[in-house]
Amino acid sequence: MTLIDQVAKYLLRYRKITAVKAYALFGTMRLSSIISELRKKGWPIETEYVETVNRWGQKIRHGIYVLKKNWNPKTKKSTNKRK
Repeated sequence: MTLIDQVAKYLLRYRKITAVKAYALFGTMRLSSIISELRKKGWPIETEYVETVNRWGQKIRHGIYVLKKNWNPKTKKSTNKRK
């Protein structure tokens, strides 16, 4: 299974991933490249920016990649579960 496949599987299950989480789980420091490849394949992944404070007390901003809810990779469409 490739890194792209592993990240895709993780996103389908948990809907969100950060660079720190990708490094911890998959050992990759190239999450933005993997997300770019998934987007080229039609995955609706958005970037949410969060502001936090680092260990030196400085404000920093980092991204969280979020997969659109109810998106089906087989049909490449959102599914509406409500009736």
